[in-house]
Amino acid sequence: HRHEMSMLRRADKISTVSTPQKHAILGELAVVGRLGRLTFDYDFTTVIPAALDSHFHRLGAGERAKPAPALEGGPPPFHVLWCGGFNPWTDVNLLFNALQQAMQQLPELRFIATGGPVVGHDEKTYERFKQLVRESDAADRYELRGWIPAAEVDSLLMSCDLGINIDSKNNETIFGARNRINT
Repeated sequence: HRHEMSMLRRADKISTVSTPQKHAILGELAVVGRLGRLTFDYDFTTVIPAALDSHFHRLGAGERAKPAPALEGGPPPFHVLWCGGFNPWTDVNLLFNALQQAMQQLPELRFIATGGPVVGHDEKTYERFKQLVRESDAADRYELRGWIPAAEVDSLLMSCDLGINIDSKNNETIFGARNRINT
């Protein structure tokens, strides 16, 4: 808190990843006395949204990877992908329950998750999800790969049918940016 207040008192310009985050910073600048008659028209903040690398446009325009073989004569697997960390934003109960419900209706559905705990920040969320999966009747349809080398991400993205992101309702999701959705 002291570090942030010090920065707010001295900064000439502050970049944010979203307009809601810009508004929050403006409120903090007002609290520390930076907004007044001498700065009423000065733009302290600049929004620099999370960028989508053109690499992903090229990847999306390419051919889809070869589908997985059919399951015992049935339809080919339908792969749902979670890519990235499991942090406090992740609503693991909603994610797990939705997957369980979908798996009951679609025997070909498989879930693949890359990423895992955000070490030093949140290690409990991923552990909670892994525990739910272990206790599931459909545990064999979940593939929790953990953090994978960057070189493997493109082929995994192109081999899956659907990407999924489930955020919990919290203030950070209002003010932050959803980088996982951008890619």
